[in-house]
Amino acid sequence: MRVAVTEELRSICRRIIDRQYSEDEWARTASDAFQTEHYAGGFDQLEGAFCFSYFAPEHEEFWFQFTLATAKRLANGEDVALEARPAERAAHTEKSNRTLPRGRFAKREDWAKAYLKANPEAHPLEMIGDYNGTKHLAELGPFTLPEAQLLADQVRSRAERD
Repeated sequence: MRVAVTEELRSICRRIIDRQYSEDEWARTASDAFQTEHYAGGFDQLEGAFCFSYFAPEHEEFWFQFTLATAKRLANGEDVALEARPAERAAHTEKSNRTLPRGRFAKREDWAKAYLKANPEAHPLEMIGDYNGTKHLAELGPFTLPEAQLLADQVRSRAERD
């Protein structure tokens, strides 16, 4: 699948370039440094590239990556072809088997706790992906991976005690 280069993606690339980091400096940053309504990702040291998830309006997730040089081209408004592939999911946590919390939430932590109670085996990245496909992202802001992991650990340890 070809990734549509939208203003949302170009904005991420401008934020990448504005930091003026080298690849070595990016390798020392959090891998999920950028989250928007449709994109989540950051620099992956092993890949030597920016690796992102794209969350399509149909709640499908796709993975793609690009280099720092490509980020500069995108930030400058150039047309660049980016290819994506469907995200891989563990068999026991297919999206069709997960339940999304309903209702209003005052904090994203409340949404995460409700999600993890309904989906105790979900990986924190799956939680972030499901969350990014909801209206709550715009209302409550994005999760970082460390935050999602901490919340998952807290909910799971509480469930073990009960």
